[in-house]
Amino acid sequence: MHLVGPSSESGAAILEARNLSCVFELRRFLGPSKSVHAVRGVDLAVVPGEVLGIVGESGCGKSTLARLLLGLEAPTTGEVLLQGRPLCRRSLETRRALAGQIQIVFQDTRGTLDPRERVIDQVVEPLEIHGIGEEVGRTEKAASLLSDFGLPRHLWDRFPHQLSGGQCQRVVLARALILEPKVLVCDEPTSAADVSVQAQVVNLLREVRDRLGLTIVFISHNLAVVRHLCDRVAVMYLGRIVETGPTEPVFRAPCHPYTQSLLAAVPIPDPLRKQDWLAVSGEPPSPIDPPSGCAFHPRCPSAHDRCRAENPGLRVISSNRGAACHLLDQDEDLADLADGVEA
Repeated sequence: MHLVGPSSESGAAILEARNLSCVFELRRFLGPSKSVHAVRGVDLAVVPGEVLGIVGESGCGKSTLARLLLGLEAPTTGEVLLQGRPLCRRSLETRRALAGQIQIVFQDTRGTLDPRERVIDQVVEPLEIHGIGEEVGRTEKAASLLSDFGLPRHLWDRFPHQLSGGQCQRVVLARALILEPKVLVCDEPTSAADVSVQAQVVNLLREVRDRLGLTIVFISHNLAVVRHLCDRVAVMYLGRIVETGPTEPVFRAPCHPYTQSLLAAVPIPDPLRKQDWLAVSGEPPSPIDPPSGCAFHPRCPSAHDRCRAENPGLRVISSNRGAACHLLDQDEDLADLADGVEA
């Protein structure tokens, strides 16, 4: 089931995931092999110009999902469609040309930069690989982009180890955008930056989105950044999407207990105000040995027998909002509240 923005139809999606799953086999010298279910039955549809946020705890499958969306990992089941065409079924030459349409910004920014190459040369390199422009024009375009990202001219000829983490982040973003892709997948793009740099990067992404019509899949632990930047949000838990919908309604009236617990973990600056929900306790279960039924039931304060036995599907609350929780069948007021907030 695909849930998209209120002004778009699923057929207009630029990037889709259909029943996407990814299983990694762990082979052991002693004992039987085991499987890690990193992504389980994910359906997504992202429309042109939209910013989709993906949130969840570490190890929930966000980064694996990002690699699947880019074709860097082959799905065990399901498929990824870019502009309506399967991504992984294309030839190597076609997929290389496709790199101009979809780019990624990885979480480990320093690790994605060549330590032996100057910053300006690394931003120019994508244009050289794809044969775009002449040498002078390429350098000018890279310089303009680095300036837009607030990287001073005296740093362009330096090497990555001579830059701070935030400065490396800007270089990686500039390199990803130099080809003017239609889709940008960002895996924790502000994790290595301080608050001021985070704000600069987020504002620049919004500006680029508006200017180029860029579609962004934004993966982050920072819920405040997601709320500020993203049009829609998808909440992941143990490889599955448990809630999705427009960002503001989901943040104001979350339906899934896991979403509520994530928001409860965000500190409130007012000491007199109490949290509306309880923060979750305990650790996520292992993807090697997931629990039966709803994967969240061992940590959910409202779990009952059905939760332990039956895995809930994503229930449609409204035209573009859904949640995977049995409580919605028992508490109609919760679904009505979510629907009312959206309206």
